[in-house]
Amino acid sequence: NNTDGIEANSGSQPTITGNTFTDNTRPVSIYANRIDSTIYGNTYSGNTKDYIEVQGDYIEDDRTIVWALDNSPYVVVGDVYVRRSNNSSQLSTLQIASGTTVKFNSSVDLFIGHESSSSYKGALTATGVTFTSLDSTGWPGIDFYSQAYDASCLLDSCTIENATDGIYCASSNPTITNSTIQNNTDGIEANSGSQPTITGNTFLNNNYGLKIYNSNNDYSIGGNVNNKNWFKNNESYSVYNYDSGDSLDATYIHWGSKSGPYHATNIHGKGDAVGGLVDFSNWISLPAVDSLSVSASLFGPVLAWPAVDTSAIVKYYIFRSADSTTSELHDSTVSTELTHTDIYALRDQTYYYRVAGGDITSDFGSLSMYGVGSIIPFTLDHAFLDVDVEEISISWTLYPEETINEYLIYRSENGTDFTLIDSVTSVDTAYTDTGLQEGEQYWYKLKAENNEGARTSFSHTDSTFTRLVAPTSLVTEMISEQQIDISWVDNTDEEDGYLLQRRFVEVEVWTVVDSLPVGAVDYTDSTLSPSTVYAYQVVAYNDSGAVSDPSNTSITMTDFAANTSYGTITSITDLEGLVSDTVNVNYYTEDPNGSYAITQDWQYSQDGTTWLDVAETEILDNSMSPPGNNSIRWLTRTGTNNLDHVEDPTVWFRMKLFNNINTSAY
Repeated sequence: NNTDGIEANSGSQPTITGNTFTDNTRPVSIYANRIDSTIYGNTYSGNTKDYIEVQGDYIEDDRTIVWALDNSPYVVVGDVYVRRSNNSSQLSTLQIASGTTVKFNSSVDLFIGHESSSSYKGALTATGVTFTSLDSTGWPGIDFYSQAYDASCLLDSCTIENATDGIYCASSNPTITNSTIQNNTDGIEANSGSQPTITGNTFLNNNYGLKIYNSNNDYSIGGNVNNKNWFKNNESYSVYNYDSGDSLDATYIHWGSKSGPYHATNIHGKGDAVGGLVDFSNWISLPAVDSLSVSASLFGPVLAWPAVDTSAIVKYYIFRSADSTTSELHDSTVSTELTHTDIYALRDQTYYYRVAGGDITSDFGSLSMYGVGSIIPFTLDHAFLDVDVEEISISWTLYPEETINEYLIYRSENGTDFTLIDSVTSVDTAYTDTGLQEGEQYWYKLKAENNEGARTSFSHTDSTFTRLVAPTSLVTEMISEQQIDISWVDNTDEEDGYLLQRRFVEVEVWTVVDSLPVGAVDYTDSTLSPSTVYAYQVVAYNDSGAVSDPSNTSITMTDFAANTSYGTITSITDLEGLVSDTVNVNYYTEDPNGSYAITQDWQYSQDGTTWLDVAETEILDNSMSPPGNNSIRWLTRTGTNNLDHVEDPTVWFRMKLFNNINTSAY
């Protein structure tokens, strides 16, 4: 319950052992140079600062001082310098006991040796010690300067973490072995005057694991299996060699993946990246797959490879990419399966495949050379058989593949996201999708599945709209020689309007008379010809593209015009085979006054919409004729608008009558 349990000034060196520190703000405060196997065996609980607070100091006596293991960490709150004071033949050494944790405030360094003067030598020896930050703000790190005494500078089985430079070597060569260097900006940075001994360490989750600026004289951080370092999840680089003139020996190292490090010369390595001149050959790995073949099939590219002769292989990893320079883990098989069908391949895509053996740690070795393959497109011929208000029926032709077990039907309501809605047997050729919404667009495509559960690619995609509910009870009423009134019953709430359609009763081609607004139920057609028979129907539509089936058809003839002949073409005869130079147009006429009439204004049409004029010179035997059965002849292969060289000479023909008083309608 004290503010300070024990506070020792810079001239004090108390022995503190076997004590209990409870509920103090700061249980112990002492200077770095005054700790020498003097603090151990204490108990700490409930203190605001539940640790030994170490004040910054110079450790400069000609001896080794020891920070012993206690039941609380040491927390260094000021820079600590370990270096003999002005005596080139003597050495100051800080030794930290195994199991000890030393924490550092932000901006607090541990400096070993002097930057340049040989009269200030220092050393650090630590085995099984954790060097870390007090909090998440980190700390600068351990600095070995040029006058650090290399032979006595040893970090063995330590943890160095959460620092800017975990270990910085400035013209010094400490030994760092069997240690974990993690969560630092730079794990170890060795400047151009340094070649530290680095063996058996683990570099984890640093930005740069190791920075080297001097790799001459065959400097090595590997060289044999016994010296291997281990790198994993270092963000930018595991190792970067800034020496542009000499290669760094980094052989026999584990790079976080048995496929090796990522490098410009090993682009398929899945381990941490290396940069600069680095010899990373003979990395800790698994044997590579010797060869890979890829063949196309209806159910996906089929990969095959020879077995790798090692018991360490427990599975094979499949890598797939869209080009030969990249590789992404795609799938895996057990070690006894030496073939693989890529059931996820998409049609019209080319894939590059590689295979690598994997061990029980889920790591994998070097990737094989690539093989190229694709899926055979599923060219199923399907179409919409029938479309109704709540149903859509699809039909297809059976695909010529004996192993197909069933067809899978996929549907989308937006053209992008497809859902499997049903399946049918291999002998079915149609499917009806029910329970749909009125006037909505639906997209469909199919796959086939074989007896082993492998699936084809998708067929082509097609879409249609369900129908709107059709209008009914359409009726027409003749009002005059130029007007017919039409009315119907509106049966849908989903329409944006109606299309009124009309045709001559003799011509099976509908034309749109008018587009009518939502909710319309009647229309007056007042631009008609006298004594002409018209058929009408109406279709509902919406702006998305949905339409209804046509309503019922109603047929009505306009009223007769006064003092005007009218008639009907009854037949066309004298056809010679499929075509003829001259045909007879037979017709029947009536006249209210019994007057004679002559034909005129002759026209023909191939589509029932566009009508071409026939010249008078192409009509023979045309004269004033009494009411009744009459005929004219048409020279079909002469004149401007003739049927010569017309691929399909099937046409409609029409004409008018003139009785010396009025001209009839067509």
